[in-house]
Amino acid sequence: MHGILVLEDGTVLKGKGFGAEKEVLGELVFNTSMTGYVEVLTDPSYKGQIVTMTYPLIGNYGVEEKWYESDGIKVEGFVIKDLTREELDRFLKEYDIPGIYYVDTRFITRKIRSGGVVKAFLKTSSEPIDEKEIKKYVELARGHRDLSEMDLVPLVSTGEVIIHRAENEVARCVLIDCGVKRSIIRCLLERGCTVIQVPYNTPPEEILKYKPHFVLVSNGPGDPVRVKEAVETVRSLIGKVPLTGICLGHQIITLALGGETYKMKFGHRGGNQPVEETFPLKYLKYLSRDYKVVSKKLLEMRSVKRGREIELIRRASRISRRAMEYGIECLSRGNITEMELAGEIEYMMRKMGSIKPAFDSIVISDRKTALPHGLPSEDVIKNIVVIDIGAVYRGYCSDITRTVILKEDRRYREVYELISEVKGELEDHLREGVPVKELDRLARDLMGEYKRYFIHSLGHGVGVSVHEEPSISSRTKEDVTLKENMVITLEPGIYLEDFGVRIEDLYLIKKEGFKRL
Repeated sequence: MHGILVLEDGTVLKGKGFGAEKEVLGELVFNTSMTGYVEVLTDPSYKGQIVTMTYPLIGNYGVEEKWYESDGIKVEGFVIKDLTREELDRFLKEYDIPGIYYVDTRFITRKIRSGGVVKAFLKTSSEPIDEKEIKKYVELARGHRDLSEMDLVPLVSTGEVIIHRAENEVARCVLIDCGVKRSIIRCLLERGCTVIQVPYNTPPEEILKYKPHFVLVSNGPGDPVRVKEAVETVRSLIGKVPLTGICLGHQIITLALGGETYKMKFGHRGGNQPVEETFPLKYLKYLSRDYKVVSKKLLEMRSVKRGREIELIRRASRISRRAMEYGIECLSRGNITEMELAGEIEYMMRKMGSIKPAFDSIVISDRKTALPHGLPSEDVIKNIVVIDIGAVYRGYCSDITRTVILKEDRRYREVYELISEVKGELEDHLREGVPVKELDRLARDLMGEYKRYFIHSLGHGVGVSVHEEPSISSRTKEDVTLKENMVITLEPGIYLEDFGVRIEDLYLIKKEGFKRL
């Protein structure tokens, strides 16, 4: 069978057709997954799009219904380099979807990456395709409506309420279906969460009748601005029930809160999309999205009442302290490496809601000093370890540093007691409300009084940051007078022979004095 792919800019790619014999129009995109072509074809998020697979060999392992993400194929057309098995051909024919292969998918991908997604015309035919018709095909592609002008969610959302009951129910969720993938529902069920799947335009009153523990707004196709019913429903639910969203659902919640979204140049589609790097790990996930939340608008939305900001700072501080306690518990079990300790602490912090890596440094004293920053290693911690943690909770950061003694050492105890005494004196000056610059000078003078010790500049001093800032981890030596509801970080440190000690604490300045966060 013959196949032709015509782009709106006049580019023509000829190949072999497979699947249904027909003509389709759609937005041409690419997906970088090496496996999962069945999941891609049946993902409702691709409604209205012609999908190009960057991996060249498609069809290798056949087609199984258990891999479906919906009740059938949702893409408009399929573009691949090589068709390796006939099962894929039959699969596309069953759902009346055309495909083309033996085309240069690398060329298509590079073109989309440099110029952005394009509208395209795809035709398959058992008869040779007339060259004279190509000009007409270009015009058809150019005249095709943009996805932002289409209401695609109604085409993929459920038309009725469907209840998926968990065997051992521990939670109940209402899922607003904007084109949900079956795997999302399976993941919830596996975790004991009963899922009540409702249409995208379900009124908020109906949703609340189910008394859900939370509401999940699903993924789906198209522009979130077009899903006005879901946006209004979410806006009405804010403050009444916990809300969360995936992909399009996340964007809908953003719009409901007053944020903005925009269409990306070529989107993110694939099973290997990097979303975060936390040494030594890199997190990859499956993504299929065209639109993105405007970060600047979110920062403006972060401006909340002062009391709420302080509570967020306290929350970040609690996460830091609990993670520190957990890290010390892990150390007490013995025979643990820096790498393992970092992983354990990070797990605890993420579990409690922090979005920052769990540590800035974890360094053992076997390498002569416990003070300098460094990356975690596979060395087993045997003597002394410095744990430097920074928890970020909803934009507010709380750092905490502790030096943990695993083996009795008189010299180390002596310097630890010394730095604790210095910190106590700094707290006394803090009560008096001295300016930041003066507080920093006092810190240096206090540590300089102990002449018999070798004082090292690394790690001692103080920092302050006004709590209106989105982060409170920055340091400053400016001559700022301490005022009520300001946050200050005390971070004195002393270096003695082979031992370094740093103690860091966070305080909230109040009328009646200060409180440690």
